[in-house]
Amino acid sequence: VCRALSRLGFWHDHFQSAAALLTRLVRHTRKGTVDNARKRLEEMFHLGGGRTQAPPKDRLAFIAELLNSKPGWKRDLGLDLLAAMLKSVGAWNGDELTRGMLPNVSNWRAKSNVELFAAWRAGIALLRESEDPDDAVWQSRISTLLIDLALGWIHMEALVDDCLEILEAIPSMPNHNAGKLAS
Repeated sequence: VCRALSRLGFWHDHFQSAAALLTRLVRHTRKGTVDNARKRLEEMFHLGGGRTQAPPKDRLAFIAELLNSKPGWKRDLGLDLLAAMLKSVGAWNGDELTRGMLPNVSNWRAKSNVELFAAWRAGIALLRESEDPDDAVWQSRISTLLIDLALGWIHMEALVDDCLEILEAIPSMPNHNAGKLAS
């Protein structure tokens, strides 16, 4: 079922419904079992090699719905999907950013690094908008993810200023993960 939904989600017109159904399956996965639904869902959200034709704006809109949900499990899943998306922008390979794509696959991929980095920045903005200073655990997770993303992409010249801005803002975030920042 998960594999079929993932394949359905490849098509732009069916991305939203396939992602919604996989989200429901993630919710009902029993503890201790392999979560194939989560794996398939995360793969659909990867910017670098995501298994869908849906552009980043559609993926971010779906994540935003999850982040703005009341149930904690949906917020947590939204944060996990955003992490999967932004950590998978591409893989560093010398002077080129590779996207992990086979050339004959017609799913979405950036036409340039500028387009790819714009999607990354939109994801960071969504992450910052989901901050909740009254929820210490949530803030700690967000700050941890922001630190990971900044340190993971600071080697890209086009993202240096963005990454430095993130790292400079972390200490002023309420309930930030000070241990992660110090390490």
